[in-house]
Amino acid sequence: MNSYDVAIIGAGPTGVSAAIKLSQAGLSVLVIERSKEIGGVSAKYKRTSIRTFMTPAGWLIKGEDYARLLSDKLSRSSADVWLCSQVLEADQHLNCLSVVRKGYGKVRVNFKKIIFACGSREKSRTERGGIYGSRPSRVYYTMNLLNLIGETAETPEFAAVLGEDLIAHSAATEISCHRSDALVTLVGDKGNRSNFFERLYFNFFGKNDWEAAEEMSINGFNQPTRLKFADKKMALDAVIIAGRLTPNSELLQSSGVLLNQKERLPLLDGFRTSHKDWYAAGNIMGGFNSAFRCYRYGAQCAAQLINDLAKK
Repeated sequence: MNSYDVAIIGAGPTGVSAAIKLSQAGLSVLVIERSKEIGGVSAKYKRTSIRTFMTPAGWLIKGEDYARLLSDKLSRSSADVWLCSQVLEADQHLNCLSVVRKGYGKVRVNFKKIIFACGSREKSRTERGGIYGSRPSRVYYTMNLLNLIGETAETPEFAAVLGEDLIAHSAATEISCHRSDALVTLVGDKGNRSNFFERLYFNFFGKNDWEAAEEMSINGFNQPTRLKFADKKMALDAVIIAGRLTPNSELLQSSGVLLNQKERLPLLDGFRTSHKDWYAAGNIMGGFNSAFRCYRYGAQCAAQLINDLAKK
């Protein structure tokens, strides 16, 4: 029987931080992660050249190094970790999970408390209202771009990054760093939403133009050929759609936990959801939070959970 004091879904900064603090308090902890690596999004940033992840100590390091740091920290705790494991169902009446675990098949996990640290994702084409069959071959999302950078033959030469926030600036600068002759333009319709210091940091690595657009249309079949603004056209060979995150809250929603109209968690008391034994922290709460902030949220959520257990 798999029984734990606390189950944590997600092994990103939030889940790792919570697991470490809970283990230090003497609680039995299980961390469930559906991918094969610890670190969340940071583990996907391979071959990148920009230090965009801040450690708990305040140092800026590359994504894959940050993921390695989290993995090392978690391995030194007493928490059990299940990688390549997918949670199918969470029962709020029995406080149990149905999990497909690699090498074991479908198993059941009982817990006293649970923390949802599932993070968020970029909205899919369907969620953004796009039609699957109509996307030109060189229109990417940020996660697609991470698989391309470092490959000179694939790195775009004339690229437009659609987005106004930190994710967009990071994606644009990665292209500039991996291809010095690349001409990258940041495009948005709501104004540049990154602050001065964020722009200053990325401009240190690569200079990117900013263009506000009132109207945009992408023309091209096998690949995009130009981006049309209200007053001019821009020749390009790739479009990267950045940002626009949505919480991974489907499991909570299917389990009966209350969500608002934007599928965000209206937390009732600190990090506690509408179910008294269920907690949530990190980007699953909605919005975009840095890895540094998510790590802090995980520790704060764990502290609240420990206090709640002590009251019983």
